[in-house]
Amino acid sequence: MALNKRKSGPGGGDPGEPVEWRSLFKMCPLSMAAQHDAPLETLFLPFASGVLSWPAGPVLFLRARDGWPLREHAQPTQLVCEQSFRPFADALEASGWTVRDEQQLADDSTRYAVVLVLPPRQREEAKALFARAVALAAPGGVVVACQHNNEGARSGEGDLQQLTGPGGKLTKNHCRAYWTAPLDGQHDAALAKRWATLDAPRAILGGRFQSRPGIFALGPHRPGLGAAGGAAAGRPGRARCRPGRRFWLPVRRSAGPLPRRDRAGPV
Repeated sequence: MALNKRKSGPGGGDPGEPVEWRSLFKMCPLSMAAQHDAPLETLFLPFASGVLSWPAGPVLFLRARDGWPLREHAQPTQLVCEQSFRPFADALEASGWTVRDEQQLADDSTRYAVVLVLPPRQREEAKALFARAVALAAPGGVVVACQHNNEGARSGEGDLQQLTGPGGKLTKNHCRAYWTAPLDGQHDAALAKRWATLDAPRAILGGRFQSRPGIFALGPHRPGLGAAGGAAAGRPGRARCRPGRRFWLPVRRSAGPLPRRDRAGPV
């Protein structure tokens, strides 16, 4: 479906009126924001089944999404969320959860008894997120993550084990929840340091643009890339999405740090 044109705008615009890129958030269905969120439900399975105990201390949720499993276990005064995809962050705030960005967490000395993670599919980005999760866990804290089997669950579990050593896992809803043993400095610090830089912003297209893992068009530009390729070259383009899959906005010109919430798509 071509998305660079629309037949009529919300205010009765003329046919062929260009669509603002941000409006794609509403045009593309996102199953992860739907009522049934299998990875979110399975993430809390270790606590619901009694394998892990829900802590009395502070809890951090990286790439958080709102939903009934979250409300069933956590208290608004206990939980801090980070979510770089703006529609999901807005939904969390509308439900009363505290949402902070990456820099705010880095500036805060709080360490968390449990760090929940819904890792992204992009592997370099996920490894960097695991390194941050371990760094933000309190001594004796646990990192708990969950992914759909088709979104890299087995690889994610292996990466977290590589960083922290063996832990535990449970499977349900075609998803895998996996977690670390209580952390007390036994993780691979050198590996964590390397992984923490894997999703750093970097110049592409000869330095004309900045991108980072998790944003479309990180690699070399090729004709026919669609919306991102066309926009990067200053031409109208096409974009498509599938329910439950990422969709992307064009990368932007290099003009300073790339904000997390400029990322488009479930992260």
